[in-house]
Amino acid sequence: MPQRLCVSLRQIKEHEIHTTLRYVRKHGTQWSEIYLRYGEIQKDLTQKLIKTGASLLLYYFLLSTLANETHVSVTVQGYTAAIPTAYVTLIASTTLYFFILQFQSLWMILHIRARESSKIVLRGFSPNSYGFLMSQDDMALVTPIHSNGFFKERFKTSSILTIFTIITTTTLLIPIAAFIVFLLLKQIEVLKLNDLRLDYFLAICIGSMIISFSVIFVILFNIPLPVSRNSYSIRWGLLARLHPIGSHPRLQAFLDDDEINSQGP
Repeated sequence: MPQRLCVSLRQIKEHEIHTTLRYVRKHGTQWSEIYLRYGEIQKDLTQKLIKTGASLLLYYFLLSTLANETHVSVTVQGYTAAIPTAYVTLIASTTLYFFILQFQSLWMILHIRARESSKIVLRGFSPNSYGFLMSQDDMALVTPIHSNGFFKERFKTSSILTIFTIITTTTLLIPIAAFIVFLLLKQIEVLKLNDLRLDYFLAICIGSMIISFSVIFVILFNIPLPVSRNSYSIRWGLLARLHPIGSHPRLQAFLDDDEINSQGP
């Protein structure tokens, strides 16, 4: 029985990066340039993620301290500015969606850069140390992974400290989950209004859908799902190009098969 092929969209996108790099390397781009470019992208994504996260923190502050079921109100020197709570939750939901996309991008670039670092094996050379010397990887000196082959740890110190780091980093997901729950509860409070306006209702519904989209996106993007081979693309996009135009040995078989498939059952 043939094994079912399962691939995630994340794996496909990472593969696109690697195949694109093949063409980049053909034009003389060195490993060091690619590795440092990954570091620049990682730094840029981190900064964007922090800015978006700060926006979410601001929305949490507004909704938790300055909001009731109808409005978010701010009073300064006797002047009051009020925004409907439903609209604030909608904007917060949209910001959350893009925050999750940025988090996913950062996670992927970390993985891609780690794979790129493993492609160069030189005696005494550490990609993390190289990134540190190039003003990147500022945590390289305390990263519990080393490339020293002269010593073997009797106690799994590196593994233990790596697990500590992974667990600590994973706890950052807890505030994200808590904010999602908080936002949903706030939207439910608005829905309980006796004289709920139509525009508030629509804003809450759209915001709730966007939150759902955020969770579903993470799941569907990362979980390998069954796929089927695209025979047409493999034949004409790959195999046919391995030979001069019109001279592939199975060209006629490809054409006959395509004609049968186009006729349908």
